[in-house]
Amino acid sequence: MKIQFLFTSLFFFSLFAVAQTPVLSTAEVLSLVKQNHPELLGARLKVSQQEQILKGGPVVPKTDFSMTLGQYNSIQKRDNNITISQSIPFPTVVYRQRNFARASVQEATMQEALSLSQRILETRLLMTEMLYLKARADALLRQDSLLKRTAEIANYQYKAGEKSELTKLSAESQQQQISNEWRMALQDLQSAQARLQLLCGVDYQFDISGLIEQLPVPLIDTINLDNNPEKALSAANITLAVEARKLEAARALPDLRLGYFSQTLIGTQNINGQDQYFDGSKRFQGLQIGLSIPVLYFNTRGQIRSLKIQEDIARQQDANTSLNIGIGYEKLIRSIQKDKSTIDYYKRYALPTVKQLTSQSMKAFIAGDIDFINLSMHRQQELSVQEAYLLALLHYHQNVTQLEHLTGNY
Repeated sequence: MKIQFLFTSLFFFSLFAVAQTPVLSTAEVLSLVKQNHPELLGARLKVSQQEQILKGGPVVPKTDFSMTLGQYNSIQKRDNNITISQSIPFPTVVYRQRNFARASVQEATMQEALSLSQRILETRLLMTEMLYLKARADALLRQDSLLKRTAEIANYQYKAGEKSELTKLSAESQQQQISNEWRMALQDLQSAQARLQLLCGVDYQFDISGLIEQLPVPLIDTINLDNNPEKALSAANITLAVEARKLEAARALPDLRLGYFSQTLIGTQNINGQDQYFDGSKRFQGLQIGLSIPVLYFNTRGQIRSLKIQEDIARQQDANTSLNIGIGYEKLIRSIQKDKSTIDYYKRYALPTVKQLTSQSMKAFIAGDIDFINLSMHRQQELSVQEAYLLALLHYHQNVTQLEHLTGNY
């Protein structure tokens, strides 16, 4: 009696705890994942980083300031020369730098989109698993209630001398077994809830709304497979590889060099046939113009060829991604069709049949027309059909979710 009271108290306490637990919709859960998941936060920072590089403009070498002191013109030691020079990349290099920066932003954006789609897929699959575990726990609880009633009837009939002690013990044993399976199912559900809580990055427990029921299969044309985030990322990688090669090739072009100098020439200078003395207050100015030409081109040529190979690799990876997407699409479509047929079979025939069999068997057992072995067989058959139906629903939902992810509809 004390043990029964303890379990009853725990049951009502769990009901109170559930009542206090907030229930979140799918949209609310996904919003938490988007806001708090560290991978997504890092991906957004990567996009911001590349955007800052783009805003920073082209890479220009540092301005060179130099000063020369001493006897560079004559015996005078007080001469000085101040020179300012600047190397300027060829205009094509500046253009290619900007294109490469844009491609880097696009690649980071596509990587963020892929990370987002993967985390959404992971979250939705986990939520589907939770709905399945809830439904399975409910099915086990119904069987537990049925077996409790059966055990009570068997115990009553045993006391009345209508049934053997073996029947009573068998009924109680099966009821305890189902109770244990129900408790294990609840633990599986709690484990899934804890994983979902970690994905959402929150420190409070919550439940999710919804039932595990059929979702409509989206009408998807293979053309829409181009919306796949992995496909978009592989295309962005091709663009990035192309721009990297073009930028390296542009760097082989000459750099422009502009300079300005101001210097003293202390001493006597012959100006129009007349000697004229210039002291340190008189400065002479001029401009410098030049080109920096890559005479040793071997390393640059090797880099360009290497980047061309990287570009070819990106194209092959893109082709492989397209192939895998197409294979995955065909596989999911057929799996969904198979799951729909299985679910339809269970809903139309198997579930109503085993439910009726169990109901009739229970009545026959109470009336003494069948023994406990036959009743147990029908009950086990009903539970097996219910679990197979729920498992088919789980597979269906998971395949639909993966199909939506594959086509970019997330």
